Amino acid sequence: MSRVLVVASLIAVCAPGCGQPAAPPPAPATVALEAPPPGLPKDLPPASPLVGTWALPDGEAMEFTAAGGVRGIPVGAPALAGTYKLRDDEVLIDLGAAVPGILRAEFKRTGDELKLTAKALGDKEFDFLKRPQSKWTRVPELSGPKPAPAPPTAAELVGRWQAVGDREAYDFFADGTFARRTPFEFFVETHQGAWELTADPAAPLRLSYPDTNRVETVRAGRVDGRLALGRDHKAASLGLLREVQAFTRTGDPVADRQPVRAGVLTAYQLHREFQTDPKAAAAKYVGKEVEVAGVVRGFSSSFSFASGAGKEAKSNRQTTITLSTGEDQRVECVFPGLSVGKLGFGGGFDPDEPDKPAAKKDDNPVATGRFVRLRGRCLGVTEPDRDAPIRIGGDAPKVRFADCVLVADEPKR
Repeated sequence: MSRVLVVASLIAVCAPGCGQPAAPPPAPATVALEAPPPGLPKDLPPASPLVGTWALPDGEAMEFTAAGGVRGIPVGAPALAGTYKLRDDEVLIDLGAAVPGILRAEFKRTGDELKLTAKALGDKEFDFLKRPQSKWTRVPELSGPKPAPAPPTAAELVGRWQAVGDREAYDFFADGTFARRTPFEFFVETHQGAWELTADPAAPLRLSYPDTNRVETVRAGRVDGRLALGRDHKAASLGLLREVQAFTRTGDPVADRQPVRAGVLTAYQLHREFQTDPKAAAAKYVGKEVEVAGVVRGFSSSFSFASGAGKEAKSNRQTTITLSTGEDQRVECVFPGLSVGKLGFGGGFDPDEPDKPAAKKDDNPVATGRFVRLRGRCLGVTEPDRDAPIRIGGDAPKVRFADCVLVADEPKR
Protein backbone atom coordinates (compact mmCIF):
# COMPACT_ATOMS: atom_id res chain seq x y z
CA MET A 1 0.00 0.00 0.00
CA SER A 2 1.51 3.35 -0.96
CA ARG A 3 1.45 6.18 1.47
CA VAL A 4 1.50 9.92 0.63
CA LEU A 5 2.97 12.37 3.12
CA VAL A 6 1.57 15.86 2.91
CA VAL A 7 3.67 18.62 4.52
CA ALA A 8 1.72 21.73 5.50
CA SER A 9 3.37 25.15 6.08
CA LEU A 10 2.13 26.96 9.16
CA ILE A 11 2.00 30.75 9.09
CA ALA A 12 2.19 32.31 12.54
CA VAL A 13 0.08 35.37 13.14
CA CYS A 14 1.07 37.55 16.07
CA ALA A 15 -1.66 37.63 18.63
CA PRO A 16 -1.98 37.84 22.43
CA GLY A 17 0.50 35.28 23.80
CA CYS A 18 2.81 35.59 20.82
CA GLY A 19 6.34 34.53 21.72
CA GLN A 20 5.22 31.73 24.07
CA PRO A 21 6.08 28.08 23.19
CA ALA A 22 3.77 26.77 20.47
CA ALA A 23 1.28 24.06 21.38
CA PRO A 24 2.08 20.57 19.95
CA PRO A 25 0.24 19.73 16.71
CA PRO A 26 -2.84 17.48 17.03
CA ALA A 27 -2.25 13.76 16.60
CA PRO A 28 -3.25 12.45 13.17
CA ALA A 29 -6.59 10.64 13.02
CA THR A 30 -6.45 6.83 12.85
CA VAL A 31 -8.63 4.82 10.43
CA ALA A 32 -9.73 1.25 11.11
CA LEU A 33 -9.07 -0.37 7.74
CA GLU A 34 -11.31 -3.41 8.39
CA ALA A 35 -13.97 -1.79 10.53
CA PRO A 36 -17.31 -3.51 9.92
CA PRO A 37 -20.13 -1.32 8.66
CA PRO A 38 -22.93 -0.45 11.12
CA GLY A 39 -25.38 -3.24 11.76
CA LEU A 40 -23.03 -6.19 11.14
CA PRO A 41 -21.57 -8.28 13.96
CA LYS A 42 -17.99 -7.45 14.89
CA ASP A 43 -16.88 -10.97 14.01
CA LEU A 44 -18.14 -10.61 10.47
CA PRO A 45 -15.80 -8.31 8.47
CA PRO A 46 -17.36 -7.05 5.24
CA ALA A 47 -14.61 -8.79 3.25
CA SER A 48 -15.85 -12.23 4.37
CA PRO A 49 -19.58 -12.82 4.86
CA LEU A 50 -18.80 -16.49 5.49
CA VAL A 51 -17.04 -15.86 8.80
CA GLY A 52 -18.66 -17.90 11.52
CA THR A 53 -19.57 -21.46 12.39
CA TRP A 54 -22.13 -23.36 10.32
CA ALA A 55 -23.80 -26.75 10.70
CA LEU A 56 -25.69 -29.17 8.46
CA PRO A 57 -28.90 -30.96 9.46
CA ASP A 58 -26.93 -34.17 10.09
CA GLY A 59 -24.59 -32.45 12.57
CA GLU A 60 -21.52 -31.79 10.40
CA ALA A 61 -20.03 -28.37 11.13
CA MET A 62 -17.64 -25.95 9.43
CA GLU A 63 -15.93 -22.76 10.55
CA PHE A 64 -14.63 -19.87 8.42
CA THR A 65 -12.25 -17.37 10.06
CA ALA A 66 -11.57 -13.75 9.14
CA ALA A 67 -7.93 -14.65 8.47
CA GLY A 68 -8.88 -17.02 5.64
CA GLY A 69 -8.81 -20.29 7.52
CA VAL A 70 -11.46 -23.02 7.35
CA ARG A 71 -12.04 -26.03 9.60
CA GLY A 72 -14.49 -28.85 9.14
CA ILE A 73 -15.88 -31.36 11.64
CA PRO A 74 -17.42 -34.25 9.68
CA VAL A 75 -19.79 -36.59 11.47
CA GLY A 76 -17.90 -39.60 12.79
CA ALA A 77 -14.66 -38.64 11.00
CA PRO A 78 -11.45 -36.69 11.79
CA ALA A 79 -11.47 -32.91 11.54
CA LEU A 80 -10.25 -31.14 8.40
CA ALA A 81 -8.39 -27.86 8.05
CA GLY A 82 -7.43 -25.59 5.17
CA THR A 83 -7.76 -22.14 3.67
CA TYR A 84 -10.32 -20.27 1.60
CA LYS A 85 -10.57 -17.23 -0.64
CA LEU A 86 -13.57 -15.29 -1.94
CA ARG A 87 -14.15 -14.39 -5.58
CA ASP A 88 -17.34 -12.45 -6.24
CA ASP A 89 -20.14 -14.80 -5.13
CA GLU A 90 -17.88 -17.86 -5.05
CA VAL A 91 -15.61 -19.36 -2.42
CA LEU A 92 -12.44 -21.32 -3.24
CA ILE A 93 -11.57 -23.88 -0.55
CA ASP A 94 -8.28 -25.76 -0.27
CA LEU A 95 -8.38 -28.66 2.22
CA GLY A 96 -5.04 -30.12 1.18
CA ALA A 97 -4.65 -33.85 0.74
CA ALA A 98 -8.07 -34.59 2.30
CA VAL A 99 -9.86 -33.40 -0.85
CA PRO A 100 -8.23 -33.83 -4.28
CA GLY A 101 -8.27 -30.33 -5.76
CA ILE A 102 -9.59 -26.87 -5.01
CA LEU A 103 -13.33 -26.86 -4.31
CA ARG A 104 -15.17 -23.97 -5.99
CA ALA A 105 -18.66 -23.25 -4.68
CA GLU A 106 -21.25 -20.54 -5.08
CA PHE A 107 -22.52 -19.15 -1.80
CA LYS A 108 -25.65 -17.29 -0.80
CA ARG A 109 -26.18 -16.10 2.75
CA THR A 110 -29.56 -15.03 4.11
CA GLY A 111 -29.31 -14.09 7.77
CA ASP A 112 -28.25 -17.20 9.67
CA GLU A 113 -28.74 -19.49 6.65
CA LEU A 114 -25.95 -20.30 4.19
CA LYS A 115 -26.48 -22.14 0.92
CA LEU A 116 -23.43 -23.57 -0.82
CA THR A 117 -23.59 -25.00 -4.34
CA ALA A 118 -20.47 -26.88 -5.45
CA LYS A 119 -19.56 -25.92 -9.02
CA ALA A 120 -16.20 -27.59 -9.56
CA LEU A 121 -13.62 -29.79 -7.86
CA GLY A 122 -10.15 -29.28 -9.27
CA ASP A 123 -10.49 -29.06 -13.04
CA LYS A 124 -13.76 -31.00 -13.12
CA GLU A 125 -16.96 -28.99 -13.48
CA PHE A 126 -20.15 -30.43 -11.99
CA ASP A 127 -23.10 -30.96 -14.32
CA PHE A 128 -25.47 -27.98 -14.02
CA LEU A 129 -28.41 -30.11 -12.86
CA LYS A 130 -26.28 -32.30 -10.56
CA ARG A 131 -24.35 -29.73 -8.55
CA PRO A 132 -24.21 -30.74 -4.87
CA GLN A 133 -26.13 -28.28 -2.74
CA SER A 134 -25.80 -28.00 1.03
CA LYS A 135 -27.78 -25.76 3.36
CA TRP A 136 -26.06 -24.66 6.55
CA THR A 137 -27.35 -22.91 9.69
CA ARG A 138 -25.20 -20.64 11.84
CA VAL A 139 -24.38 -22.07 15.27
CA PRO A 140 -22.58 -20.54 18.27
CA GLU A 141 -19.35 -22.52 18.12
CA LEU A 142 -17.48 -25.38 16.53
CA SER A 143 -17.84 -28.55 18.58
CA GLY A 144 -17.29 -32.17 17.82
CA PRO A 145 -16.67 -34.56 16.37
CA LYS A 146 -20.24 -35.70 16.73
CA PRO A 147 -21.58 -39.23 16.36
CA ALA A 148 -23.80 -39.99 13.40
CA PRO A 149 -27.51 -39.44 14.11
CA ALA A 150 -29.63 -42.51 14.77
CA PRO A 151 -30.94 -44.05 11.52
CA PRO A 152 -34.71 -44.29 11.05
CA THR A 153 -36.57 -47.54 11.45
CA ALA A 154 -38.65 -48.87 8.56
CA ALA A 155 -41.84 -47.78 10.31
CA GLU A 156 -40.44 -44.27 10.82
CA LEU A 157 -39.31 -43.96 7.19
CA VAL A 158 -42.66 -44.78 5.56
CA GLY A 159 -44.53 -41.59 4.65
CA ARG A 160 -44.28 -38.42 2.65
CA TRP A 161 -41.26 -36.26 3.48
CA GLN A 162 -41.05 -32.64 2.36
CA ALA A 163 -37.74 -30.76 2.26
CA VAL A 164 -37.52 -27.87 4.71
CA GLY A 165 -37.47 -24.63 2.72
CA ASP A 166 -37.64 -26.45 -0.60
CA ARG A 167 -40.16 -28.26 -2.79
CA GLU A 168 -38.28 -31.54 -3.11
CA ALA A 169 -40.14 -34.50 -1.62
CA TYR A 170 -39.75 -38.23 -1.00
CA ASP A 171 -42.55 -40.77 -0.80
CA PHE A 172 -41.46 -43.95 0.98
CA PHE A 173 -44.00 -46.78 0.61
CA ALA A 174 -44.48 -49.74 2.95
CA ASP A 175 -43.87 -52.20 0.09
CA GLY A 176 -40.22 -51.11 -0.11
CA THR A 177 -40.57 -48.71 -3.06
CA PHE A 178 -40.08 -44.95 -3.18
CA ALA A 179 -40.51 -41.89 -5.38
CA ARG A 180 -38.32 -38.78 -5.34
CA ARG A 181 -39.83 -35.61 -6.78
CA THR A 182 -37.58 -32.65 -7.63
CA PRO A 183 -39.18 -29.52 -9.15
CA PHE A 184 -37.11 -27.30 -11.42
CA GLU A 185 -38.17 -24.03 -13.03
CA PHE A 186 -39.79 -25.51 -16.13
CA PHE A 187 -40.23 -29.19 -15.34
CA VAL A 188 -40.54 -31.75 -12.55
CA GLU A 189 -38.15 -34.68 -12.24
CA THR A 190 -39.53 -37.89 -10.72
CA HIS A 191 -37.37 -40.90 -9.88
CA GLN A 192 -38.72 -44.23 -8.63
CA GLY A 193 -37.10 -47.31 -7.20
CA ALA A 194 -36.75 -49.62 -4.22
CA TRP A 195 -35.43 -48.85 -0.74
CA GLU A 196 -33.98 -50.89 2.09
CA LEU A 197 -32.27 -50.20 5.40
CA THR A 198 -28.83 -51.68 6.02
CA ALA A 199 -26.60 -52.26 9.03
CA ASP A 200 -24.07 -49.65 7.84
CA PRO A 201 -24.26 -46.80 10.40
CA ALA A 202 -22.57 -44.33 8.03
CA ALA A 203 -25.06 -44.83 5.18
CA PRO A 204 -28.00 -46.93 6.39
CA LEU A 205 -30.34 -46.27 3.45
CA ARG A 206 -29.86 -48.03 0.11
CA LEU A 207 -31.81 -46.88 -2.97
CA SER A 208 -31.86 -48.98 -6.14
CA TYR A 209 -33.09 -48.19 -9.64
CA PRO A 210 -33.87 -51.43 -11.52
CA ASP A 211 -34.12 -49.83 -14.97
CA THR A 212 -30.48 -48.68 -14.85
CA ASN A 213 -29.25 -51.26 -12.32
CA ARG A 214 -27.74 -48.45 -10.25
CA VAL A 215 -27.59 -48.62 -6.46
CA GLU A 216 -26.73 -45.69 -4.20
CA THR A 217 -26.13 -45.47 -0.48
CA VAL A 218 -27.56 -42.53 1.41
CA ARG A 219 -26.81 -41.10 4.83
CA ALA A 220 -30.06 -41.04 6.78
CA GLY A 221 -30.71 -39.99 10.35
CA ARG A 222 -33.44 -38.67 12.61
CA VAL A 223 -32.53 -35.22 13.94
CA ASP A 224 -34.99 -33.26 16.10
CA GLY A 225 -37.97 -35.07 14.64
CA ARG A 226 -36.82 -34.53 11.06
CA LEU A 227 -35.20 -36.82 8.52
CA ALA A 228 -31.73 -35.75 7.32
CA LEU A 229 -30.68 -37.26 3.98
CA GLY A 230 -27.32 -36.84 2.26
CA ARG A 231 -25.33 -38.47 -0.52
CA ASP A 232 -21.56 -38.69 -0.26
CA HIS A 233 -19.48 -37.66 -3.24
CA LYS A 234 -17.05 -40.30 -4.52
CA ALA A 235 -14.13 -37.88 -4.12
CA ALA A 236 -14.60 -37.22 -0.39
CA SER A 237 -17.06 -37.66 2.45
CA LEU A 238 -17.49 -33.93 2.92
CA GLY A 239 -20.61 -31.91 3.62
CA LEU A 240 -19.76 -29.38 0.92
CA LEU A 241 -19.92 -32.19 -1.64
CA ARG A 242 -22.89 -33.91 -0.07
CA GLU A 243 -26.39 -32.88 -1.01
CA VAL A 244 -27.80 -32.71 2.51
CA GLN A 245 -31.35 -31.69 3.28
CA ALA A 246 -33.69 -31.92 6.23
CA PHE A 247 -37.17 -33.32 5.56
CA THR A 248 -40.36 -33.05 7.58
CA ARG A 249 -43.03 -35.74 7.48
CA THR A 250 -46.21 -34.24 6.04
CA GLY A 251 -48.45 -37.31 5.81
CA ASP A 252 -48.90 -40.57 3.99
CA PRO A 253 -47.07 -41.23 0.72
CA VAL A 254 -48.84 -40.11 -2.48
CA ALA A 255 -50.37 -43.13 -4.23
CA ASP A 256 -50.02 -41.65 -7.74
CA ARG A 257 -46.22 -41.84 -7.42
CA GLN A 258 -46.10 -45.43 -6.18
CA PRO A 259 -43.99 -47.52 -8.60
CA VAL A 260 -46.03 -50.72 -8.08
CA ARG A 261 -49.79 -50.50 -7.64
CA ALA A 262 -52.50 -53.15 -7.29
CA GLY A 263 -54.97 -53.22 -10.17
CA VAL A 264 -52.92 -50.80 -12.30
CA LEU A 265 -50.12 -51.65 -14.73
CA THR A 266 -47.50 -48.97 -14.16
CA ALA A 267 -44.71 -48.05 -16.56
CA TYR A 268 -42.28 -49.13 -13.80
CA GLN A 269 -43.84 -52.61 -13.67
CA LEU A 270 -44.13 -52.92 -17.46
CA HIS A 271 -40.48 -52.11 -18.03
CA ARG A 272 -39.40 -54.59 -15.37
CA GLU A 273 -41.34 -57.33 -17.15
CA PHE A 274 -39.54 -56.61 -20.44
CA GLN A 275 -36.24 -56.34 -18.57
CA THR A 276 -36.69 -59.62 -16.65
CA ASP A 277 -38.12 -61.84 -19.42
CA PRO A 278 -38.23 -60.09 -22.83
CA LYS A 279 -39.81 -63.01 -24.69
CA ALA A 280 -42.62 -63.54 -22.19
CA ALA A 281 -43.34 -59.80 -22.05
CA ALA A 282 -43.41 -59.54 -25.86
CA ALA A 283 -45.88 -62.42 -26.11
CA LYS A 284 -48.04 -60.80 -23.44
CA TYR A 285 -48.14 -57.21 -24.73
CA VAL A 286 -46.77 -56.64 -28.26
CA GLY A 287 -49.43 -55.90 -30.89
CA LYS A 288 -52.14 -55.56 -28.25
CA GLU A 289 -53.98 -52.58 -26.86
CA VAL A 290 -52.66 -52.05 -23.34
CA GLU A 291 -53.58 -49.62 -20.58
CA VAL A 292 -50.59 -48.30 -18.68
CA ALA A 293 -50.13 -45.59 -16.03
CA GLY A 294 -47.21 -43.59 -14.75
CA VAL A 295 -45.58 -40.26 -13.99
CA VAL A 296 -44.64 -38.09 -17.00
CA ARG A 297 -40.88 -37.47 -17.22
CA GLY A 298 -40.69 -35.64 -20.55
CA PHE A 299 -42.52 -34.86 -23.77
CA SER A 300 -42.22 -33.28 -27.19
CA SER A 301 -44.97 -31.96 -29.39
CA SER A 302 -44.87 -31.27 -33.10
CA PHE A 303 -47.21 -30.42 -35.92
CA SER A 304 -46.88 -29.77 -39.62
CA PHE A 305 -48.90 -27.37 -41.76
CA ALA A 306 -50.73 -28.77 -44.74
CA SER A 307 -52.30 -26.76 -47.53
CA GLY A 308 -56.01 -26.47 -47.14
CA ALA A 309 -58.21 -26.48 -44.06
CA GLY A 310 -56.94 -26.46 -40.53
CA LYS A 311 -58.17 -30.01 -39.93
CA GLU A 312 -55.47 -31.32 -42.24
CA ALA A 313 -52.82 -29.59 -40.12
CA LYS A 314 -54.39 -31.03 -36.99
CA SER A 315 -54.22 -34.54 -38.38
CA ASN A 316 -50.44 -34.16 -38.81
CA ARG A 317 -49.90 -33.18 -35.19
CA GLN A 318 -48.63 -35.49 -32.46
CA THR A 319 -47.15 -35.52 -28.96
CA THR A 320 -44.66 -38.02 -27.60
CA ILE A 321 -44.33 -38.49 -23.85
CA THR A 322 -42.06 -40.65 -21.72
CA LEU A 323 -43.05 -42.22 -18.41
CA SER A 324 -40.80 -42.88 -15.43
CA THR A 325 -39.52 -46.43 -15.11
CA GLY A 326 -37.17 -45.68 -12.22
CA GLU A 327 -34.15 -43.51 -12.85
CA ASP A 328 -34.58 -43.35 -16.61
CA GLN A 329 -37.64 -42.92 -18.87
CA ARG A 330 -38.00 -46.02 -20.96
CA VAL A 331 -41.68 -46.18 -21.75
CA GLU A 332 -42.48 -43.91 -24.70
CA CYS A 333 -46.02 -43.15 -25.88
CA VAL A 334 -47.08 -41.37 -29.08
CA PHE A 335 -50.39 -39.48 -29.13
CA PRO A 336 -51.61 -38.51 -32.62
CA GLY A 337 -53.54 -35.25 -32.63
CA LEU A 338 -52.62 -34.17 -29.09
CA SER A 339 -50.90 -30.78 -28.88
CA VAL A 340 -49.32 -29.11 -25.87
CA GLY A 341 -47.21 -26.00 -25.44
CA LYS A 342 -43.47 -25.98 -24.90
CA LEU A 343 -41.77 -26.50 -21.54
CA GLY A 344 -44.73 -28.29 -20.01
CA PHE A 345 -47.20 -25.44 -20.37
CA GLY A 346 -50.61 -26.06 -21.89
CA GLY A 347 -52.08 -23.99 -24.69
CA GLY A 348 -49.14 -22.77 -26.68
CA PHE A 349 -49.70 -22.10 -30.39
CA ASP A 350 -52.59 -23.98 -31.94
CA PRO A 351 -52.48 -24.10 -35.78
CA ASP A 352 -56.29 -24.39 -35.83
CA GLU A 353 -56.86 -21.42 -33.51
CA PRO A 354 -53.94 -19.02 -33.90
CA ASP A 355 -55.76 -16.22 -32.04
CA LYS A 356 -56.61 -18.34 -28.99
CA PRO A 357 -54.76 -17.10 -25.87
CA ALA A 358 -52.32 -19.56 -24.26
CA ALA A 359 -53.88 -21.71 -21.59
CA LYS A 360 -52.59 -22.00 -18.06
CA LYS A 361 -49.85 -24.42 -17.08
CA ASP A 362 -52.31 -26.74 -15.32
CA ASP A 363 -54.24 -27.17 -18.57
CA ASN A 364 -51.53 -29.43 -19.97
CA PRO A 365 -52.75 -33.01 -19.35
CA VAL A 366 -49.26 -34.47 -19.83
CA ALA A 367 -47.11 -31.91 -17.98
CA THR A 368 -43.97 -33.32 -16.38
CA GLY A 369 -44.59 -34.71 -12.93
CA ARG A 370 -48.23 -35.55 -13.63
CA PHE A 371 -49.68 -39.01 -13.14
CA VAL A 372 -51.51 -40.16 -16.28
CA ARG A 373 -53.37 -43.22 -17.51
CA LEU A 374 -53.26 -44.00 -21.19
CA ARG A 375 -54.20 -46.72 -23.63
CA GLY A 376 -52.26 -47.57 -26.75
CA ARG A 377 -50.89 -50.27 -29.02
CA CYS A 378 -47.72 -51.80 -27.63
CA LEU A 379 -44.87 -52.05 -30.14
CA GLY A 380 -42.45 -53.74 -27.76
CA VAL A 381 -38.86 -52.68 -27.16
CA THR A 382 -37.57 -50.45 -29.95
CA GLU A 383 -34.48 -48.34 -30.55
CA PRO A 384 -35.01 -44.55 -30.56
CA ASP A 385 -35.14 -42.70 -33.86
CA ARG A 386 -31.68 -41.16 -33.89
CA ASP A 387 -32.52 -39.06 -36.95
CA ALA A 388 -35.55 -37.40 -35.36
CA PRO A 389 -35.24 -33.60 -35.06
CA ILE A 390 -36.54 -33.82 -31.47
CA ARG A 391 -35.66 -36.84 -29.35
CA ILE A 392 -36.41 -37.12 -25.65
CA GLY A 393 -35.48 -39.65 -23.03
CA GLY A 394 -31.96 -40.44 -24.21
CA ASP A 395 -30.69 -43.20 -26.45
CA ALA A 396 -31.63 -46.29 -24.41
CA PRO A 397 -34.09 -48.81 -25.93
CA LYS A 398 -37.67 -48.16 -24.85
CA VAL A 399 -40.99 -49.93 -24.57
CA ARG A 400 -42.90 -47.98 -27.19
CA PHE A 401 -46.63 -47.38 -27.62
CA ALA A 402 -48.42 -45.98 -30.68
CA ASP A 403 -51.90 -44.50 -31.23
CA CYS A 404 -52.25 -43.53 -27.56
CA VAL A 405 -55.21 -41.83 -25.92
CA LEU A 406 -55.70 -40.61 -22.39
CA VAL A 407 -58.21 -42.51 -20.25
CA ALA A 408 -60.18 -41.52 -17.16
CA ASP A 409 -58.32 -40.90 -13.91
CA GLU A 410 -59.92 -44.00 -12.39
CA PRO A 411 -60.35 -47.31 -14.18
CA LYS A 412 -63.91 -48.37 -14.88
CA ARG A 413 -65.30 -50.92 -12.44
